[in-house]
Amino acid sequence: MRVRWDDDGSEEDVTITWTTTFMPRGSMRHQALVDPDTLIARLEGDPTSVFMQVLREYGTPMTAVTIKEKFSNLGLDMEIVDRAWKRAQVKLRTQENVAVSGLKYRWKGSKGKTAAGESADSPEGEVASAEKPGTQQPMPEESSESPGATIDSSAQPEQAPGSAEMAAEDSPQEPAAKEAGGPLVDTSVSLAEAIAAVLGDEPVPDLSVYATKPLTTGCRLGELGDARIDRLLASVHEEERPHAVALLAALPCPSKTIDARGLTEVPASTLQGVLVASTAELREESGGPDSSAAAGWLLQRAGDLPLAPQLLPAFIGLAAAVATDPGKDELAVLERAAHALYGWLTRMAREECEAVLPEALARIAVELPLTVRGGRAALLAAVGRLWPERVADEVWWRDVTLTALADCATGVLGRVTAQPAVAERVIAPLMARELARITSRVRLASLLALPHEFVASLPAEGVANAFRRVAVDDPLVDSWVGALTETSRVAQLKDEVDLVQAELQRAHGRADQAEKEAHDLAVRCEQLEKLLRQQHERSVGMRAAQERQMQIDAVRALADLAAEVEELAVSGATPEVLVERVRVLVSDQELEAIGQAGAESSFDSEVHEPLVGAPQAGETVTVLRPGYRWRSQEETLLSRALVSLARP
Repeated sequence: MRVRWDDDGSEEDVTITWTTTFMPRGSMRHQALVDPDTLIARLEGDPTSVFMQVLREYGTPMTAVTIKEKFSNLGLDMEIVDRAWKRAQVKLRTQENVAVSGLKYRWKGSKGKTAAGESADSPEGEVASAEKPGTQQPMPEESSESPGATIDSSAQPEQAPGSAEMAAEDSPQEPAAKEAGGPLVDTSVSLAEAIAAVLGDEPVPDLSVYATKPLTTGCRLGELGDARIDRLLASVHEEERPHAVALLAALPCPSKTIDARGLTEVPASTLQGVLVASTAELREESGGPDSSAAAGWLLQRAGDLPLAPQLLPAFIGLAAAVATDPGKDELAVLERAAHALYGWLTRMAREECEAVLPEALARIAVELPLTVRGGRAALLAAVGRLWPERVADEVWWRDVTLTALADCATGVLGRVTAQPAVAERVIAPLMARELARITSRVRLASLLALPHEFVASLPAEGVANAFRRVAVDDPLVDSWVGALTETSRVAQLKDEVDLVQAELQRAHGRADQAEKEAHDLAVRCEQLEKLLRQQHERSVGMRAAQERQMQIDAVRALADLAAEVEELAVSGATPEVLVERVRVLVSDQELEAIGQAGAESSFDSEVHEPLVGAPQAGETVTVLRPGYRWRSQEETLLSRALVSLARP
């Protein structure tokens, strides 16, 4: 491309590369580059028209954050932009050519004219960013002189039909000027192409080369500076920008661009992938020397996010990888990560933490010192709330001193040290070990002044032995021990022991007498039992004889009845006489007939049993065979009368 310089009219040929920026004359980017003071004055005087110009030039729906980001990429002071947005936001919603949907703003009119009066769609209105070799391009905030170049259209390459862009090249001789100019790339490229361009990788690799090694990628990008980072973000497709920000979160150094915008717009799944890949890279030890630093900055930036349960396992995994043989810088990173985890875990229910492995948290905790406001105490408090059955495990308390634990027990670990399991498995061994080493009154006093759950674990005999050890070299404690073990008290105790022993002898005598009486009672009881058994046997015999006599009487009555019936039958008695005689005989045995064969009666289910049919209560039935009751001491139904429905 033939370029004619405005300042002296000289011309030169430049090569179009990826660093060349295309812009229409009068566009927002062109104005920010050649006359930033005028643009700032427009923002302060008529901010609504400036924001409408941004919507018109980009043409895609944008949120307030995205709109402000465009001005940040242009290198403007964000405080000025924020003030202008607050003034223009309400008016912007009322503009006829601006459509508002939820939180997004979109230009719905024609592109029209730019602020400089040229058509934003006109190729004649375009210029290209360029820098004259050997000269310093002024920063937008330092000069309003135009560093742009006039393009000799006769030397210009043929444009594609409908193209609205022309080009010139950032001077390769002055890389400092290129960075000072801020993000200049206006055409969108893929993320892999953009990263390869700023890193100088040829040919362009697949994005997975950068994505699977985010720590190495972050270390390489960290050498570029904020200006080129801004250019990188501005050059990628809008939908790939969150992926770029997620990779840039591993920059091993402060970054105004990344740290100011944060990771709130990065999808959790995208950041999760970067965290998992970073963990694998760190464990494989395949990263560069700054990989640990990059992992630390990634943890720090991810830890500043609001509660994100989806990120927890990946975040913990990376922190556990950093906790492998950490140095001083890594310990500081782990402290911040532990506090971030405490903030997340204390706002979650246990069922929300099913994917979290307490063992991974333990690998982080054991590398940190236990202090009142430290990350280890915070993690222990969170574990004690979510997994109380695990907090007494030895792994959590490795290298913990009694002093540090007692200090934390009065603060965030109060609920943890109050648990019986922790008192038994953690506090008691530490207290016993300390008690065995005590040889001075000061140390003994400090031990006894610890919280209640600590002192309660001390064995009484161990405390007495500690007092005796201290009393050897401390007269004051010796006097205490003497007062506690005075001779008169010992003598009194001996007398009391003698009395107890005498009473014990008397008790033994009473016990022997009671044993003898118990033996006599046992013999008497055996005799009574034998007598009772004999009486029982006699009563059983009498009852059997009575039952035998009753059977004989019953059979005799039956024999009399049979003989009487046979006699009457032989003598030719009529059935009526036979029946009457039988009834007289059975009445002598207190038997009462129920009905009479052939007679009709009202059906009663208590004394009648139907042979045919199912008569209802009170219905007329014919007695087929009479039943009998026995009226002895009490009335007993021996058999029901057989009946059938009476014929009509």
